[in-house]
Amino acid sequence: MINRIKDLIRLRKQNDAVKIMLLFLLAGITSAFSILYYAWEIYYFVNTPAEYVLSSNQIISGKQVQTLLQMKDVVRISRQLDTSLTIKYRGKEAVINAVLLSQDYIEKMYDTTLPSGAKRIFLDPVSFENLQQEWSEDGVEGVGIDSRQAEHNEGMDVRYAMMEMLPDQTGETAEDILTDQPARLIVTKPENQEGEGLVCLVGSESQLLKGANGLRIQFRSHDLDGLQVDRLEKLGYQIENEERVMEQEFAMKMKLLHIRYGLLILGGCLVAVFAIRKWGVLIGCEG
Repeated sequence: MINRIKDLIRLRKQNDAVKIMLLFLLAGITSAFSILYYAWEIYYFVNTPAEYVLSSNQIISGKQVQTLLQMKDVVRISRQLDTSLTIKYRGKEAVINAVLLSQDYIEKMYDTTLPSGAKRIFLDPVSFENLQQEWSEDGVEGVGIDSRQAEHNEGMDVRYAMMEMLPDQTGETAEDILTDQPARLIVTKPENQEGEGLVCLVGSESQLLKGANGLRIQFRSHDLDGLQVDRLEKLGYQIENEERVMEQEFAMKMKLLHIRYGLLILGGCLVAVFAIRKWGVLIGCEG
């Protein structure tokens, strides 16, 4: 084998056909590695959970939830209620958009167990950066934001206010009240979170049952044929993170296209190499 390699190197310097064959061989090897790379990315994508944010034109009923739970590969689901929070920290205030989710969904999404006591408000790094900018937008330094605590499990102590809808004394109508209570900010991002800018906290069962017209649903894995989205749309839901879903779909199509053309290039290179050998260009090497 070593002698054959030496002969090949010697012939490369003497024979242009050998140089051409080596170029085809190098191109084929490069294509093979490219195919393996994109194939691995597609395999990884397909085998990671897929999360969809859904909206409906009515309050989500228990029957709707049960129908979704019966879909293939659904692993968890939660009603979702949009709200706004006023976060207060050392005399500074900032208003941010957030969503209320069930405790079970949040615990599984962040792989944690929520303790009793102060409410936990989960933010991804993008949302926390925006929050800090809001706190400091008046140009006053020395706010003393201890971001290290927020970026670890213990969280950063704050107070927050949220508008809630509660029935009046007759139980027939609802009114807005402003609640102000302690909370802890925790900055983290679930591994498979779809998109950026998520701020969430646990909503009570009554809040979600009475006011949620949205859902978060997670499937065990992604699909490449779009059946998950088709089924959800046929049930009458709008995909709120449709842009993100379309970006992922386009990225997968491009990877499949790379693989397809990579296979064509690899096949062409192999044919060229064998053709050169067949016509006896490397007779001296084989001797």
